[in-house]
Amino acid sequence: MSAPDVTVWFYAAAAFVIPFAVHRVNRLFHQYGDPPWKTQAEKNPNEQPTSDRQVPEDARKPAGCEK
Repeated sequence: MSAPDVTVWFYAAAAFVIPFAVHRVNRLFHQYGDPPWKTQAEKNPNEQPTSDRQVPEDARKPAGCEK
């Protein structure tokens, strides 16, 4: 049994290098391009997003649920 051909080694290396490079580029895009609210949500995944504006209590109820 002989060693694999050079093209086999090349494609095996490419199968690792290409997805790894795409992953690194995507991380850089997210690091420099995500808005602040998204980076905060990723740091605290259990925290619910909050809004600065106040919604009246009656506006939160679905239609047809008035008592």
